[in-house]
Amino acid sequence: MRRLLALALTAAATPDEGYLFVTNRGDEAVASARSLRRVAPAANITFVSDAATLRDVGPSLQVFDVVIRAEKAFPDLDVHDSQGFRLQKLRGGLASPYERTIFLDSDTRACKDPGKTLFPLLRNTDVACVWGGRGNHSGASAGVLAFSKNARSNALWRHWEAKYRTVMQRTRREQPSFQVAVRKAKDEGLRVAKLPMIYNCRNVRHCRAVQLKDGTYADKGCTVIHAHDFESDLQDHVELSTKKSDDGACPPHLSGAHRAVGIIHPPGASSSVKRLYDAFKQLKNDNDFSVCGRADEAQTRDLPACFEQSNKYAAVVVGAYKVPDLTQVLSSKAPVVVAFVRHPRERMASLHLALVTMEAIQQCLGSVDFSGKGPGHSPSCFMTEGHDVDNADAKWLCGSSQCNTVDEAWAVASSSVLFVAPADKLALVVAELERRLPAHFLGLKKAYPDRRRVLRSATEDRASRAMKHLKHVHHHQTARERHKARTAHWEHAALEDAFVASNPIDLGVYDRAVAALEQRAEACAGTRRDNH
Repeated sequence: MRRLLALALTAAATPDEGYLFVTNRGDEAVASARSLRRVAPAANITFVSDAATLRDVGPSLQVFDVVIRAEKAFPDLDVHDSQGFRLQKLRGGLASPYERTIFLDSDTRACKDPGKTLFPLLRNTDVACVWGGRGNHSGASAGVLAFSKNARSNALWRHWEAKYRTVMQRTRREQPSFQVAVRKAKDEGLRVAKLPMIYNCRNVRHCRAVQLKDGTYADKGCTVIHAHDFESDLQDHVELSTKKSDDGACPPHLSGAHRAVGIIHPPGASSSVKRLYDAFKQLKNDNDFSVCGRADEAQTRDLPACFEQSNKYAAVVVGAYKVPDLTQVLSSKAPVVVAFVRHPRERMASLHLALVTMEAIQQCLGSVDFSGKGPGHSPSCFMTEGHDVDNADAKWLCGSSQCNTVDEAWAVASSSVLFVAPADKLALVVAELERRLPAHFLGLKKAYPDRRRVLRSATEDRASRAMKHLKHVHHHQTARERHKARTAHWEHAALEDAFVASNPIDLGVYDRAVAALEQRAEACAGTRRDNH
């Protein structure tokens, strides 16, 4: 039975040698630890991570011998912030309970026991790591790092953090800072051993003989490989909780164990949704965020392959996928799926209609029974004047053409997705996504330009703006002519509102999404106040 390490525990409570993972990517850490356990059954393994990750990984924590909560180990760091997430890794050496430690990134897999050679090596050196390769990994690499606990190695961790803090506002990449810190620590007496690349085989996905990035050939295979999608572990997945939180509750913070995020919308995405997609793209380089691309109806057949081939921690989809189809693709990746709904007025605008004559609208509205009980309820004005599919968004959202009521459409959508969000409330959506997404994908607000575009559906707002426009543009008209024009705009605005309301299911689902989102935001704000 594995144990939870209290921070007050003495070093004598653990062996002198062991392995260390410091990450919020819980599923990867578990898979890596399992691979290590297969080649080193007696290994002592420590896992340092935030409380959300420990909760989500749950029973799979039994693969570790020692578990440390990052919030207690590093009380001055906000480990739920994307920068704090990385700083905790930099401090991992100080948190190790062992005299001699082998640190492993979460996306490593052990083909052989690295401790057989590295632990004896540490009796005569302070730090051992791989050097070489290409690109960002041409110097000292911290992905697999063996070290002794002493004043010289402790100085290395402090130099690393100090250097990284000077650049972390511009980049999330900590590797260049590590290389600078190693050089400085060596000048102060740090003893560093350079390991062959077989201890940190980059982008190799098997344990067989292979040509390595530095040009050498590993004829006996790698000891530790460092890459996503390791072939023998693709089915060795971690059982993770995907339980939805209640609409009225503050959403729980999701950990790195939740790997896939789908953001989807019907055809004709609004500019606000596209801006959110662009914000996710900005996170790609710094946060290892996998973006499968913006899909439309012509590209959806390629989308499952994108997800199946990616073992990244998250993926964003913006496209015309039916919700059940997408959730089926993501079912093995514990998805956070956000389905966007549009105000019917936005859908009407996306049709690029010429100005519909008042007579045509009146004729259409004359056939509509807004109670939904009369014989004239269908077809609605959307079908007759917009030449569009009636209640298309609700039908898309529930993945069926049989959603005939608001309650039915909302029930189907709520059972398929984690939460449904209105497309024109992106500021609230971004705030909720930051509460739900894994810790290392925070920073979405910084990437998302907060340009709020509120749909003004109220008749008075639109008519008032029309009158102001007429006053300035049509100043050559007489007062009587301007009054007549203003009256016409008022009447048209009223009819346009009725035209939108004649698509009742879409409008009802949109109103439900707005109410649910605002309710969750208020509940979360109340929770924060209670906690403080």
